[in-house]
Amino acid sequence: MLNKIFKILLIIISFFVSYGCIGQIQDSTHYWKRELNLDNDVNHKVNYLYKLSVAYWYGITDSSLYFSSAGLAFDKEKVKPVLWGSLLFSKAIAFTNHGSSDSAFYYLEKARDLFTLHGFDYMRYRVIEQEGSLHRETGNYETAMSLLDEAIVYFRKIEDVKQINSVLINLGNTCLDRTQNVKAMQYYLEASQYDSLVNDPSAAGMTKLGMALVYMNLGKLFRAVESEKSDEYFKLSIRFLHQSKALFTKTDHQTGICYAQMNLIEAFLYMDRLKEADSLYEVSSSCLYGNDSRIVSSLHIQKIRMLYKSGESDRALILLNTLDAPGSKLIIPNMYHEALMLKAKIMRERGQKEVGYQLAENTIVWFRSHKVMLPLYESLIVLAEWQQADNRFKEAFLTTKEASGVLSELFNDVGNEIFDETVLRYENKALLTKLHLTKAENDLEYIRFRFIMLFAVILLLLLLTSLSILFWHRKKSKLLKEIAEQKSHGLALENLSKSEEIEIIRLEKQLHEELANRYQLDAQLREQELVFQSLKQAQLNQLNNSIKEKFAPFKHRMPRKKDQEVFELTLEEVCRDVARDPLADFEQIFSQMHSGFYEKLLEKNASLSRSELQICALLRLNLPSKEISNLLYITMASVDQKRHQIRKKLSLETNQSLISFLINL
Repeated sequence: MLNKIFKILLIIISFFVSYGCIGQIQDSTHYWKRELNLDNDVNHKVNYLYKLSVAYWYGITDSSLYFSSAGLAFDKEKVKPVLWGSLLFSKAIAFTNHGSSDSAFYYLEKARDLFTLHGFDYMRYRVIEQEGSLHRETGNYETAMSLLDEAIVYFRKIEDVKQINSVLINLGNTCLDRTQNVKAMQYYLEASQYDSLVNDPSAAGMTKLGMALVYMNLGKLFRAVESEKSDEYFKLSIRFLHQSKALFTKTDHQTGICYAQMNLIEAFLYMDRLKEADSLYEVSSSCLYGNDSRIVSSLHIQKIRMLYKSGESDRALILLNTLDAPGSKLIIPNMYHEALMLKAKIMRERGQKEVGYQLAENTIVWFRSHKVMLPLYESLIVLAEWQQADNRFKEAFLTTKEASGVLSELFNDVGNEIFDETVLRYENKALLTKLHLTKAENDLEYIRFRFIMLFAVILLLLLLTSLSILFWHRKKSKLLKEIAEQKSHGLALENLSKSEEIEIIRLEKQLHEELANRYQLDAQLREQELVFQSLKQAQLNQLNNSIKEKFAPFKHRMPRKKDQEVFELTLEEVCRDVARDPLADFEQIFSQMHSGFYEKLLEKNASLSRSELQICALLRLNLPSKEISNLLYITMASVDQKRHQIRKKLSLETNQSLISFLINL
């Protein structure tokens, strides 16, 4: 009773907290609702309904469905096609977040057909991206990858940073579901490069969430072979999950917050930190009682794992039996089949071995067909242990062999150069398992031999035949043992060779980096020399001008005209370089060092004057305004005015640095 009261209080508190968090969007939604009632234009009304539907995507999905349905209730002929398609798209996403995959696919298909018909390519590829994401969530990974690859090609072409970031995260999620950890991390790292450009904490939160799940997969991978490394990866995963949750909290992205909490619970469970997992589950009531079936079912599965680890298998089984099969509601397929494997364990523990075998084999078939490698490996290991315990040695041997292949593939994906020692350790462990199985086969043959001995008095010939068979099997076992030892030795030599190759690659990479640094330093020295010579020439010109101005009056003090002419010629010879442009050599050398700089500027705006181009070149070298004014014989105020004109011609934003723009040109 007290537990129920506590949960109700948590729901009430979560409601008021959520109410406070969404205050930031209340102004917009209030405005749209007010205009919806005041504006009589059909297209305006539909536009406001679309905006309201989008505003509730990740919060109150029922409201999102309501507003999109209200928009679709208008006469289609009176609504602009792009608005009608946007409403269909919004309703599809609302159904996705609501957990209704069939409805989501239906409205996505209708939206895509409409956008294709009217040539709205941007929205069509947004629909394709969402279809790819939905196929991933329903376990159709090949279709998901194909659609997402198609979408990212288009968004890269139009340079839409926000959508590129979104598709990269979805690609990473798809690879992650299939335990392609390295490929997933590559997509997440590329996506993280766009986080500052997108300037959306939710997008950054999704990137952090993906990276956390990669580290969690690595933690699971190393759990059976190297516990210390496994703990390190789980700790990294927990740290990234906390960062992800903080980013989602900034924008009140409820779906993201729930996913972060759900995966934190899983990390705590794998580290046997049951109290922390249970505490986090108890404060996740807003997620548990939400309308996103993916999150609700996933949290139920985490609770089932907690109960099983705590020894409450009966309660765990009751909850397992309440799980809906995929198709009725959107459930994360990987997690659902992992739950079925847990059910198989419980059924075996309760003495129902055949039911356990059937569930385990069905689960393994799904993992194998969808290439979900890590859960496949874990399930195969459990099945092999059962088979060995039931004296099904041949089946156990084949299952262990398949598990070995899966684990080798997982480590190859992560990178042999990092995990050679661990792989070798695992292979040695696999070899020991094979030896144990060989010994078991020998024991079995010995039992057969004893059975034959009972009939030795009656059938002497059968006895001799049996002895021959026994000798042949022993010889075969010895031969297999020698082959296994040779393979082990060969693997050791191969791993040593790989280590040497890795060291050579590392040294070559270090040499390339040093050469690149030297080239960069040479370029900087040339730029500094160019600036120094130009400044020196400008100072010399100023000095010559000063000399000429000071000595010019002395010409008229000479009585003889001939002396005046000689004096004037001498002064002209001394000040010959006065008229020389200090930037003449500068422009020639600068064009050689920064080929195409002036051309790129003129492509931006062909009306840039020569003096403006000179100032751009000097700013590219990061010269202060004072030195630029000395070189061009103008005041600092004139330099600032020129800079303002250049910014205006280049159409730069107020917060955009002119120098950074020129350096990156």
